[in-house]
Amino acid sequence: VQESLQSVVARINTMKMVYEKLLTSQGHTEVRVKQYLEDLILAVTNSMFNKNDISLHLNIDDFTVSESKIFSIGGMILELITNTSKHAFKEGNKGSIWLSM
Repeated sequence: VQESLQSVVARINTMKMVYEKLLTSQGHTEVRVKQYLEDLILAVTNSMFNKNDISLHLNIDDFTVSESKIFSIGGMILELITNTSKHAFKEGNKGSIWLSM
């Protein structure tokens, strides 16, 4: 049950972050992927992982995509992180997450 709740909370936080970024974009139709994904990943992993157990390595190029595409990208990244937490780091396993884009 706790895993399901963590997943729901992470998804809600993701949508909240997307809307906040879009609201502050002041009419811009492009979103900076590097900044968005770094913020998203840190928010999600902070709520799901103990920083002493999981090290996070991000290598994200600085490019922009349309507002409509950032939802899909964020959703895929969130799904990857959620699946990682369920399968790779269950039972207190330690390790690393590497993301390059």
